[in-house]
Amino acid sequence: MAKNEKKKPSDPEKIAAGNRLRDTRIALGYGTGTELAIVLKVRERTYLTWEEGIAFPPIYFLKKLKDRFGVSADWILFADPSGLPQRVLGKLSFDSASLS
Repeated sequence: MAKNEKKKPSDPEKIAAGNRLRDTRIALGYGTGTELAIVLKVRERTYLTWEEGIAFPPIYFLKKLKDRFGVSADWILFADPSGLPQRVLGKLSFDSASLS
C-alpha cells in the first residue's frame, strides 16, 4: 500500500463501532472528529481511524469517553445503549445500522 493511500475498513464490527462513535460525537455536539480528538487529547488521525472503522478504539480512549461524557464502552463496542446518559441517548437515532 502506498504511503498516502487511505486504508479502507473491512471488518463489519469495526465499521459499526466507528458509526456509533461518530453518532455519539454528533449527539455530544461536536461537529467534527477533530473537535472531539482535541477535547479528549488524542491525535486527530488516530481518532479518525476509529471513527472510520479501520480500528477499534483502545481502552484508554474508551475510558476518557466514559470519564468525560459518561458514554460506555458497551455502547461503542457492543451497541448496548443501557448505560448511556439520557442527554446522549435522547439525541441518538436507533436504526439497524447503529445497533449492529
